[in-house]
Amino acid sequence: MTTLQTLTEWLDPRRDLDEQTRRALEEALDLIERQLLISGICYAIIGGWCLWVCWRGMVKKESFLVPSGLLLLLVGLPFLFMAAYLISIGWNPLNSWPALVVLGLMTWFLAFVLGHRVGFGVTDRSMRDAIVAGAKEMRMACEESFSTISFPTRSMDLQVAVHSWLGVSFLRFRRRNRQLSIRSLIHSIDRNLRLGPGDRTTVVFWLHLALAVLCLTYIGLAIYTRLTI
Repeated sequence: MTTLQTLTEWLDPRRDLDEQTRRALEEALDLIERQLLISGICYAIIGGWCLWVCWRGMVKKESFLVPSGLLLLLVGLPFLFMAAYLISIGWNPLNSWPALVVLGLMTWFLAFVLGHRVGFGVTDRSMRDAIVAGAKEMRMACEESFSTISFPTRSMDLQVAVHSWLGVSFLRFRRRNRQLSIRSLIHSIDRNLRLGPGDRTTVVFWLHLALAVLCLTYIGLAIYTRLTI
């Protein structure tokens, strides 16, 4: 913000600047404003997501599942916007291929950790009850073991990792038959989570609320600074 204000002051028409210096300052000001716009859009999207999660968890009192791909996209959103900004000013991604390889490995690892679905506002008990109820609705026999629920008739396993203190769960399906659809089972589990009277925790929603406040504060400061200089 200070850099933007300083450049604007230097570009005051009353200052006696040569044409080359003025052009360089205008280009720097344009780049900063573009970066401010891109980061503002990025923070607005992340803040909107956080408010949506808080609305479902703290207002509607729901526990629910979201696709892990959506979370992966939100995590990678700042990197995508930054890459778009750098490309717009002439950056060639091929010149930084080691960084792209590292970023690709980090993305793969994060996708592996997140699994297929991520649950919010759940505990061990509420997650287990929702999965068992969903399997019964689908008429699927299930066998429970440590952190895994097997469905012998469907040749499928469900690995579940629940962090009750935070209120987050990670679900990963392992299918021996790749043609088998898991969408109906996921919808049934999600419905039982939302409508079930199971245990809930709101720690994850308070964290999202804090992140939303930070994002909206940054956007407000950016708008205020741009309008007042």
